[in-house]
Amino acid sequence: MNKKMSNQIYDNEKQFIRGYELSSLNHFKLAYRISRCGKTEFFKGYPHKSSCKSRLCPLCSISISRRNSFLIKFAIRRFSNPILYLITLPPFFRLSQALSLFRSALSKLLRLRLFKDSVRGGISSLETKYNQDLNSWEVHCHFILDVKKFDVKQINEIWSEYTKISGTNWHGEFREHNDPIVDIRNSKNLANYISKPDTWCPPPAYSIENISKESLDILDEIYRSLKGKKILIAFGNGRLKKLKNKNNESKGGAK
Repeated sequence: MNKKMSNQIYDNEKQFIRGYELSSLNHFKLAYRISRCGKTEFFKGYPHKSSCKSRLCPLCSISISRRNSFLIKFAIRRFSNPILYLITLPPFFRLSQALSLFRSALSKLLRLRLFKDSVRGGISSLETKYNQDLNSWEVHCHFILDVKKFDVKQINEIWSEYTKISGTNWHGEFREHNDPIVDIRNSKNLANYISKPDTWCPPPAYSIENISKESLDILDEIYRSLKGKKILIAFGNGRLKKLKNKNNESKGGAK
């Protein structure tokens, strides 16, 4: 058995397991589409490979990641002074609550006059992670910014103000945002790093026996919270027509 055939069989196994996971959550239509993804079908007598175009699909998520990475690299070429900037939220019990606050705060930040005067444009990539130790969700955003002048301390203070929260839907004390700025001209494969599939969805289990109720709950939370949401947001001179129109999936989002 050659390497290509071996990889294809492995991908089919991962798709079957992901389909089984989604079927267990009663998402039968998506489970069926993922199980059929990549198979050769005939349309009007001509063969073609079917594609579900879902971020939850082990096969399509890789192609989506590669496409996003290519578009990011293409946009970065136009940046005269690119940097990497990371912003975070405190850990939340529910991913939907974290995303709601995050999108609201990010929208305010992008409209802020200080931020507009500091950057020519950029690209942001959303990352979500489940913390098993705290039983909570953590949301991050990686920015690649083309900066003119950038007061990181002042921007951090404004972001902290936008994301102040109260109540019992989050864990621990709100931490200060002292994340460093990294010059991406010295960082290789950054576009691949911020667009990898693991940033928006965990891989399927190794086997059906390995599937747990906890892993199904995590997958269901991701499916419901990220459905129809954009992973990449471009603005200013980072905006590309293809990046804007193609980074979100066909109608229905993370179907």
